[in-house]
Amino acid sequence: KVAPAGRGPGHGIRSIAEHIVATKAVRAVVKTGIRAIDELSDEGGYPPGFLVMLAARTTMGKTAVASTIAGNVAGNKTPALYIALEPPGRVVWNTALSVNLGHRIRDAIARDGVDEWDRTMGGMPLSVLERKGTPTSLAQIRGAVRRDVASRETKFVALDQLSTITRTDAERARHWSERDWYSHCGESLSNLADECGIVLLLIHQINRDGGKLRRPSMLNLAGCGRLEELA
Repeated sequence: KVAPAGRGPGHGIRSIAEHIVATKAVRAVVKTGIRAIDELSDEGGYPPGFLVMLAARTTMGKTAVASTIAGNVAGNKTPALYIALEPPGRVVWNTALSVNLGHRIRDAIARDGVDEWDRTMGGMPLSVLERKGTPTSLAQIRGAVRRDVASRETKFVALDQLSTITRTDAERARHWSERDWYSHCGESLSNLADECGIVLLLIHQINRDGGKLRRPSMLNLAGCGRLEELA
């Protein structure tokens, strides 16, 4: 933004600074509700179009963390979608609800009944798409996210997890290595987050076949470097 003639020295710089401050002020961010994570961002949360990767070995609590974040987001009345390719949907719901309601769940069930509670889930704008045991391709995931964003104006999506996405016949015919496949998925999901204006939390498991006490090797981390570059 260039200062008009006659406005005096420094006017253009002040205008640019004011514009940046105003833009940041109105830029909506999605807060995870976990202070240690939100503080990693200068804006106290993650802006639309962000791809965030959560990677760890098996049984380290990835689903618990992701479910907690989804519960926190929905607890703030922000529509959220959890695509559960591996964990049971009930596990996700139990964690998300307990984060926000705790002991009040028991009181609500006593008041409304189990059937009514299961139907409404406390009114939280959280949708859990359970696909455990059902082959799910990248194209199906993209379609599900776009439909949910269009119908509910969803702002946060968790995908659990990357290694369980199924390749189509056409994708298998390309003979991608695991590293190339993960890179392809990461690029596609990064573009999806930008297109839909959402924060997409991508969960990835490393060292699946290793013992719990063994440190991940470079082989176990294959593909994560490119994903981290995208996230």
